[in-house]
Amino acid sequence: MIHVEYNIPETEFEQCAFNLSVQGYVNKESKGAEIQFCAEYLGNNCTNMAVVELEMPTGYRACESEYRENPLCLRDILLAKGKSLKLDKYEITDKSVMFYFEKLCNDKDTCIKFWAHREFEVVHSLPVSIRAYDYDEPSEECTQFYTLDNGHSELSLLCDDSNKQRSASLCMRRRSMSQT
Repeated sequence: MIHVEYNIPETEFEQCAFNLSVQGYVNKESKGAEIQFCAEYLGNNCTNMAVVELEMPTGYRACESEYRENPLCLRDILLAKGKSLKLDKYEITDKSVMFYFEKLCNDKDTCIKFWAHREFEVVHSLPVSIRAYDYDEPSEECTQFYTLDNGHSELSLLCDDSNKQRSASLCMRRRSMSQT
């Protein structure tokens, strides 16, 4: 008996509450990548506090601070542009960066460009997510997946309004087929 499982993307997605975009450019000489994301709220007016969680591609870590060498490190961005971006704070973990905004509005994109150091090389990196949500209304959210590849990013949009655990397989339906 042969047992085969495969994933099929869902075809019906709920409307995203945010417009998200990610661009990433790998710089092979300096062993890193410049990553820019933009987020815009699609609802009425503005969110309350908004969170953008950006998973880092495998092998990369966000640059926190080294202003003289690279002005695209996060601490320096917060000091230089935090008020105009309405960026309250950020948190760096081993696998992601969380950006906490006072609010995101429907009248303009809020964009942040930052540098990520390559800690080790990965041949075929799997897609990672960017997720934006209203802190007080977590069902108001949107998730996208992106990869860094040869100086550009490839994106695919996956959205869900439920309160389920989010993962790369969220919008995938597992199918099982048995053969004798």
